[in-house]
This record gives sequence, C-alpha cells and structure tokens, in this order.
Amino acid sequence: MENEILIAIFKFFGVLWIAMSSILSLFVIYRILTGSVNIEKLSFDDWYDKEEENINNYLSQSGADMEMDFNPEKEFENRYNEYLNK
Repeated sequence: MENEILIAIFKFFGVLWIAMSSILSLFVIYRILTGSVNIEKLSFDDWYDKEEENINNYLSQSGADMEMDFNPEKEFENRYNEYLNK
C-alpha cells in the first residue's frame, strides 16, 4: 500500500513537471515570436564572417556579381540590414 502511494506521488510530480516544462517552453517561444525577448544580433564583422561564403556563392550562381553596376559592399550592407530587421 505504501509503495502504491509513493508511485502515485512520483507519477503526479512527473506529469506536473512535464506540464510545467511544456508551458514554459510555449511561453518562451511566444515571447521570441512576438519580439518581447531581445535576441542579441551579431556585429557586422561576425555576421560577415559567418555569411560571406554563402552570399558570395549565391551571387555568383545567380550572375549578380557579373552585372556592371554590382556593388558587393552595398549588397552585403543591404543583407546585413535585412538580418538586423528580422
């Protein structure tokens, strides 16, 4: 009888723990999606180091880098601003 009570108590607290974890996770996701959590953005230099290869590959595959008026500095600046405004 005593073991059954202990098992019931452990099950109750296990379910309670799972429920609270789920509620907390949903709350954090909600705060992130609504922008009420300030996620620190990378500096331009860190962002550039991370994204440079991907962006250069995309630009070369799309042919954008071959256009006469192509400005790589402006392209990276625009993409960084898009990243900041996400």
